[in-house]
Amino acid sequence: MSAPTIARPEAINTIVNGIDRYNPANIALLEEYLAEQCRQSGSDLQVNLALLKLYQFNDEAVKLDVIATVLAKALVMSPEPDFNLCLYLLNGQIIADEKIACLIALQQLVEEARFVEFWAALEANEVSREAVSGMPDFDTAMRKLIAGVVTAVYQTVSVSVLEKQLNLKGKDLDQFIAAQGWAVQDGVVSIPLNEENEAKSSVTTEALELNQMTKILAHANAH
Repeated sequence: MSAPTIARPEAINTIVNGIDRYNPANIALLEEYLAEQCRQSGSDLQVNLALLKLYQFNDEAVKLDVIATVLAKALVMSPEPDFNLCLYLLNGQIIADEKIACLIALQQLVEEARFVEFWAALEANEVSREAVSGMPDFDTAMRKLIAGVVTAVYQTVSVSVLEKQLNLKGKDLDQFIAAQGWAVQDGVVSIPLNEENEAKSSVTTEALELNQMTKILAHANAH
Protein backbone atom coordinates (compact mmCIF):
# COMPACT_ATOMS: atom_id res chain seq x y z
CA MET A 1 0.00 0.00 0.00
CA SER A 2 1.41 3.37 -0.98
CA ALA A 3 2.19 5.96 1.68
CA PRO A 4 0.32 9.30 1.72
CA THR A 5 1.78 11.91 -0.61
CA ILE A 6 -0.19 14.74 0.98
CA ALA A 7 -0.25 16.21 4.48
CA ARG A 8 -3.25 14.65 6.20
CA PRO A 9 -5.34 17.06 8.31
CA GLU A 10 -5.54 16.09 11.98
CA ALA A 11 -9.34 15.88 11.83
CA ILE A 12 -9.11 13.30 9.03
CA ASN A 13 -6.36 11.43 10.85
CA THR A 14 -8.56 11.18 13.94
CA ILE A 15 -11.44 9.78 11.88
CA VAL A 16 -9.49 7.03 10.09
CA ASN A 17 -7.56 5.92 13.17
CA GLY A 18 -10.48 5.73 15.58
CA ILE A 19 -13.97 4.30 15.90
CA ASP A 20 -15.35 7.24 13.93
CA ARG A 21 -14.06 5.66 10.73
CA TYR A 22 -17.31 3.64 10.73
CA ASN A 23 -19.54 6.69 11.25
CA PRO A 24 -21.46 7.49 8.04
CA ALA A 25 -21.71 11.10 9.19
CA ASN A 26 -18.06 11.43 8.19
CA ILE A 27 -18.56 10.44 4.55
CA ALA A 28 -18.85 14.05 3.37
CA LEU A 29 -15.59 14.97 5.13
CA LEU A 30 -13.72 12.10 3.49
CA GLU A 31 -15.20 13.00 0.10
CA GLU A 32 -14.01 16.57 0.51
CA TYR A 33 -10.56 15.33 1.48
CA LEU A 34 -10.47 13.27 -1.72
CA ALA A 35 -11.27 16.44 -3.66
CA GLU A 36 -8.41 18.16 -1.82
CA GLN A 37 -6.08 15.33 -2.82
CA CYS A 38 -7.01 16.01 -6.43
CA ARG A 39 -6.46 19.75 -6.05
CA GLN A 40 -3.01 19.17 -4.55
CA SER A 41 -2.04 16.25 -6.82
CA GLY A 42 -1.62 14.10 -3.72
CA SER A 43 -2.86 10.69 -2.64
CA ASP A 44 -3.88 9.12 0.67
CA LEU A 45 -4.92 5.51 0.13
CA GLN A 46 -5.73 4.72 3.77
CA VAL A 47 -8.33 7.46 3.88
CA ASN A 48 -9.74 6.58 0.46
CA LEU A 49 -10.11 2.95 1.54
CA ALA A 50 -11.96 4.14 4.65
CA LEU A 51 -14.34 6.06 2.38
CA LEU A 52 -14.97 2.98 0.23
CA LYS A 53 -15.58 0.96 3.40
CA LEU A 54 -18.22 3.45 4.50
CA TYR A 55 -19.86 3.17 1.09
CA GLN A 56 -19.80 -0.61 1.49
CA PHE A 57 -21.99 -0.38 4.58
CA ASN A 58 -24.11 2.58 3.46
CA ASP A 59 -25.46 1.86 -0.02
CA GLU A 60 -27.61 4.97 -0.04
CA ALA A 61 -24.51 7.17 0.25
CA VAL A 62 -22.61 5.63 -2.68
CA LYS A 63 -21.40 8.08 -5.33
CA LEU A 64 -20.04 6.34 -8.41
CA ASP A 65 -18.16 9.42 -9.60
CA VAL A 66 -16.32 9.55 -6.28
CA ILE A 67 -15.46 5.85 -6.51
CA ALA A 68 -14.16 6.43 -10.04
CA THR A 69 -11.88 9.18 -8.74
CA VAL A 70 -10.59 6.93 -5.95
CA LEU A 71 -9.79 4.26 -8.54
CA ALA A 72 -8.13 6.78 -10.87
CA LYS A 73 -5.95 7.90 -7.96
CA ALA A 74 -5.07 4.29 -7.22
CA LEU A 75 -4.35 3.46 -10.85
CA VAL A 76 -1.59 6.05 -11.19
CA MET A 77 0.14 4.60 -8.12
CA SER A 78 0.99 1.38 -10.00
CA PRO A 79 2.85 -0.86 -9.43
CA GLU A 80 1.67 -0.40 -5.83
CA PRO A 81 -1.34 -2.67 -5.15
CA ASP A 82 -3.62 0.31 -4.39
CA PHE A 83 -6.06 -0.37 -7.22
CA ASN A 84 -6.76 -3.96 -6.23
CA LEU A 85 -7.11 -2.99 -2.57
CA CYS A 86 -9.83 -0.55 -3.61
CA LEU A 87 -11.45 -3.07 -5.92
CA TYR A 88 -11.86 -5.59 -3.10
CA LEU A 89 -14.25 -3.18 -1.37
CA LEU A 90 -16.62 -2.82 -4.33
CA ASN A 91 -19.65 -5.01 -4.94
CA GLY A 92 -20.63 -6.55 -8.26
CA GLN A 93 -23.17 -3.84 -9.07
CA ILE A 94 -20.56 -1.10 -8.72
CA ILE A 95 -17.96 -3.05 -10.69
CA ALA A 96 -20.50 -3.46 -13.51
CA ASP A 97 -20.92 0.30 -13.82
CA GLU A 98 -19.65 1.54 -17.19
CA LYS A 99 -17.10 3.99 -15.79
CA ILE A 100 -15.78 1.55 -13.21
CA ALA A 101 -15.48 -1.17 -15.86
CA CYS A 102 -13.48 1.24 -18.04
CA LEU A 103 -11.08 1.93 -15.18
CA ILE A 104 -10.61 -1.78 -14.54
CA ALA A 105 -9.78 -2.29 -18.23
CA LEU A 106 -7.32 0.62 -18.14
CA GLN A 107 -5.63 -0.77 -15.04
CA GLN A 108 -5.17 -4.13 -16.74
CA LEU A 109 -3.38 -2.45 -19.64
CA VAL A 110 -1.11 -0.56 -17.25
CA GLU A 111 -0.33 -3.70 -15.27
CA GLU A 112 0.73 -5.40 -18.52
CA ALA A 113 2.76 -2.33 -19.58
CA ARG A 114 0.63 -1.97 -22.71
CA PHE A 115 0.91 1.80 -22.61
CA VAL A 116 0.19 2.48 -26.29
CA GLU A 117 -3.07 0.54 -25.97
CA PHE A 118 -3.77 2.31 -22.67
CA TRP A 119 -3.77 5.74 -24.31
CA ALA A 120 -5.89 4.46 -27.18
CA ALA A 121 -8.44 3.01 -24.75
CA LEU A 122 -8.49 6.22 -22.72
CA GLU A 123 -9.35 8.26 -25.81
CA ALA A 124 -11.64 5.64 -27.37
CA ASN A 125 -14.86 6.99 -25.88
CA GLU A 126 -16.30 9.67 -23.62
CA VAL A 127 -16.92 7.20 -20.80
CA SER A 128 -13.22 6.51 -20.29
CA ARG A 129 -12.42 10.20 -20.12
CA GLU A 130 -15.34 10.86 -17.80
CA ALA A 131 -14.11 8.08 -15.52
CA VAL A 132 -10.89 9.98 -14.80
CA SER A 133 -12.35 13.50 -15.01
CA GLY A 134 -12.35 13.88 -11.22
CA MET A 135 -8.55 13.84 -11.32
CA PRO A 136 -7.40 16.79 -13.46
CA ASP A 137 -3.74 15.71 -13.46
CA PHE A 138 -4.46 12.11 -14.47
CA ASP A 139 -2.51 12.26 -17.75
CA THR A 140 0.45 13.95 -16.06
CA ALA A 141 0.51 11.33 -13.30
CA MET A 142 0.32 8.51 -15.83
CA ARG A 143 3.24 9.92 -17.80
CA LYS A 144 5.23 10.13 -14.57
CA LEU A 145 4.46 6.44 -13.95
CA ILE A 146 5.46 5.49 -17.50
CA ALA A 147 8.65 7.56 -17.25
CA GLY A 148 9.58 5.52 -14.18
CA VAL A 149 9.20 2.31 -16.16
CA VAL A 150 11.15 3.75 -19.08
CA THR A 151 13.98 4.74 -16.73
CA ALA A 152 14.09 1.21 -15.34
CA VAL A 153 14.02 -0.50 -18.73
CA TYR A 154 15.98 1.58 -21.20
CA GLN A 155 19.47 2.91 -21.65
CA THR A 156 18.48 4.28 -25.04
CA VAL A 157 15.14 4.47 -26.80
CA SER A 158 14.01 6.00 -30.06
CA VAL A 159 11.95 9.16 -29.94
CA SER A 160 9.29 7.44 -32.06
CA VAL A 161 8.84 4.66 -29.49
CA LEU A 162 8.80 7.11 -26.60
CA GLU A 163 6.15 9.34 -28.15
CA LYS A 164 3.84 6.32 -28.47
CA GLN A 165 4.44 5.22 -24.88
CA LEU A 166 3.84 8.72 -23.50
CA ASN A 167 1.23 9.86 -26.04
CA LEU A 168 3.19 13.07 -26.60
CA LYS A 169 4.60 14.70 -29.71
CA GLY A 170 6.62 17.70 -30.80
CA LYS A 171 7.33 20.41 -28.26
CA ASP A 172 5.32 18.65 -25.55
CA LEU A 173 7.51 15.57 -25.89
CA ASP A 174 10.69 17.68 -26.03
CA GLN A 175 9.72 19.45 -22.81
CA PHE A 176 8.89 16.19 -21.09
CA ILE A 177 12.22 14.63 -22.10
CA ALA A 178 14.11 17.70 -20.86
CA ALA A 179 12.23 17.63 -17.54
CA GLN A 180 13.38 14.03 -16.97
CA GLY A 181 17.01 14.98 -17.54
CA TRP A 182 17.22 12.75 -20.60
CA ALA A 183 19.34 13.62 -23.64
CA VAL A 184 18.34 13.45 -27.30
CA GLN A 185 20.59 13.02 -30.30
CA ASP A 186 19.71 11.92 -33.83
CA GLY A 187 16.26 10.73 -32.82
CA VAL A 188 17.53 8.62 -29.91
CA VAL A 189 16.87 9.38 -26.24
CA SER A 190 19.60 8.46 -23.76
CA ILE A 191 18.55 7.52 -20.22
CA PRO A 192 21.12 7.98 -17.42
CA LEU A 193 22.37 4.70 -15.99
CA ASN A 194 20.77 3.54 -12.76
CA GLU A 195 20.60 0.35 -10.69
CA GLU A 196 17.74 -1.05 -12.74
CA ASN A 197 18.84 -0.32 -16.31
CA GLU A 198 22.61 -0.54 -15.88
CA ALA A 199 22.88 -4.30 -16.35
CA LYS A 200 20.64 -4.35 -19.43
CA SER A 201 21.88 -4.09 -22.98
CA SER A 202 20.28 -1.49 -25.21
CA VAL A 203 16.82 -2.54 -26.28
CA THR A 204 16.41 -3.00 -30.00
CA THR A 205 12.86 -4.26 -30.51
CA GLU A 206 9.49 -3.15 -29.22
CA ALA A 207 8.61 -6.77 -28.39
CA LEU A 208 11.58 -7.03 -26.05
CA GLU A 209 10.87 -3.59 -24.61
CA LEU A 210 7.30 -4.56 -23.77
CA ASN A 211 8.44 -7.86 -22.26
CA GLN A 212 10.90 -6.10 -19.98
CA MET A 213 8.33 -3.53 -18.89
CA THR A 214 5.81 -6.24 -18.08
CA LYS A 215 8.33 -8.16 -15.98
CA ILE A 216 9.20 -5.07 -13.97
CA LEU A 217 5.57 -4.27 -13.20
CA ALA A 218 4.74 -7.90 -12.45
CA HIS A 219 7.71 -8.16 -10.09
CA ALA A 220 6.65 -5.02 -8.27
CA ASN A 221 3.05 -6.20 -7.98
CA ALA A 222 4.22 -9.45 -6.42
CA HIS A 223 5.83 -7.69 -3.47
